[in-house]
Amino acid sequence: MWKTGSLALISTAQRSEYAEASWKALAAINKQMKQKTREELIAENSEFRSANVKWAEADDGRRLEFSKILNAPLEKKGAYDYNYQPTVYSWSQIFAEVGKLLTREDNLLLREKVEKLSFAVDQIQLALIDDEPHDHEHREH
Repeated sequence: MWKTGSLALISTAQRSEYAEASWKALAAINKQMKQKTREELIAENSEFRSANVKWAEADDGRRLEFSKILNAPLEKKGAYDYNYQPTVYSWSQIFAEVGKLLTREDNLLLREKVEKLSFAVDQIQLALIDDEPHDHEHREH
């Protein structure tokens, strides 16, 4: 009797060959994977933690330097400590502040261009006024 499904269409001998090949493949994969002892896992975990701490400290240092450059507001280190340090911005705050600076630069450049054009228009108007014949000169003649 034939059943629906992919395995139902093959013979029992073929099914057992397929199952045996699957088990052999899994056994080969298990041999390739080296099983680590508890001590090896603990040592590897401590290496990851120390690398993570170093990376986090370096990240905090970079963010602090950016915060100083961006004139972050000062805050107290602790409740009873009266020394102030710059607020350490998050990366999203740093990118937002850099975006604000770029916008200000664009506005300043635009304002400078407008002032130059305004000056040029004023110069043209002065030149036109100087070149116009004056009405009182024509009336006298």
